Amino acid sequence: MSVYKNIASITSERDIEGVVYNLTNRFGPIPKELNNLLTESRLKLESARAGVSSIVRRACGLVITIGGGEFNALSFIEYSNVFFNDKMIKYHILPSVDSILSLCVHIKNHEYIYSIFSQFLSKFALIKK
Repeated sequence: MSVYKNIASITSERDIEGVVYNLTNRFGPIPKELNNLLTESRLKLESARAGVSSIVRRACGLVITIGGGEFNALSFIEYSNVFFNDKMIKYHILPSVDSILSLCVHIKNHEYIYSIFSQFLSKFALIKK
């Protein structure tokens, strides 16, 4: 239980590295399932830096929702178009209300999702600044 508690309290990349270091020292190589949890923690950190309010897995793919606060929808749409078209990944913009924008990205391979979204969010966070 303490492992899950440590992962749930992660607030920085340094925290993740600390959890990995401690677990590796105590138990040896990290199992794939635990590595997936740590990858999700990294994605949450990157999402927060990029201003993403939620990422939800749906039947069509992953739905990214961004909005509220300082947010330029046109920049987000243009960046998404360039990024996903370059990688030949299909996506569509979902109907929204107020100043919230959601897009559904059609990625079927679960392991590939984290890598793609990590790249997407890291670059978007840099553009946003």
